[in-house]
Amino acid sequence: MDVAIARGDKLGKRQAAEKAHLAVVDSATRTARRVVKRVPKSGKRHGVIRKALLGTNDPGLSPEYDGLVKSLHGECFYDGECGTDFTLSRTVEAAESFLKRVAKAKPATQDPAT
Repeated sequence: MDVAIARGDKLGKRQAAEKAHLAVVDSATRTARRVVKRVPKSGKRHGVIRKALLGTNDPGLSPEYDGLVKSLHGECFYDGECGTDFTLSRTVEAAESFLKRVAKAKPATQDPAT
């Protein structure tokens, strides 16, 4: 991505955003499978992932996942609206942070008092 930014390569930026998006979805899917038995390959996949992430010990991952998918895949890759170079860099940094957090997430344990 840094090379694409340095060259002003709009297609390269979009491709970098899509690669970051795929990493986010892949990692979130792996974590979701620890919470639910089955994650569909298409269709309602993102909804199942979002719901499963709410069932982890880090439920803040769910809205973060949603935002990253929209920014990286929807806005940047599909629509070509990646924002400024700074914004794109910050979004990819947020994706990197998400990847580290989602890898550590575990299914939430139910409160024994309930």
